[in-house]
Amino acid sequence: MLQAAGLGKGAKFAAHRRGRLGIGLFALRAKAAMSQPSTGPANGASAKTPATNKDYEKLPVRLKKLIGTVIIVALVVIYALVATTVATYRLAESAWYVHLMYFLFTGVLWIVPAMFVIRWMERPPKAR
Repeated sequence: MLQAAGLGKGAKFAAHRRGRLGIGLFALRAKAAMSQPSTGPANGASAKTPATNKDYEKLPVRLKKLIGTVIIVALVVIYALVATTVATYRLAESAWYVHLMYFLFTGVLWIVPAMFVIRWMERPPKAR
């Protein structure tokens, strides 16, 4: 059907995004918004509200994954430096099994904050 209309691959993707060559949801929303009266302030002031937490959750998935990756790498590097420093100064005279238990515990503990970052990264963006 798209080939019969003479549309290439790029137009085919754009048509799919708009809703199969017809007037899609985006056009219907724009048409409905234009037909409704303005509910903004009467004195001409801006009707924008300050940025909220909901605006922050509308980040694109790729950007969220980039931010999350940087946060996790920084977390691991800083956590490893802190854990090693604490072990060096606090456990210098301890037995080998104390070192083993400490590094087993701290080696798994970094997963807790990373788990929250990964959960945030994988959450789909909120609908607008």
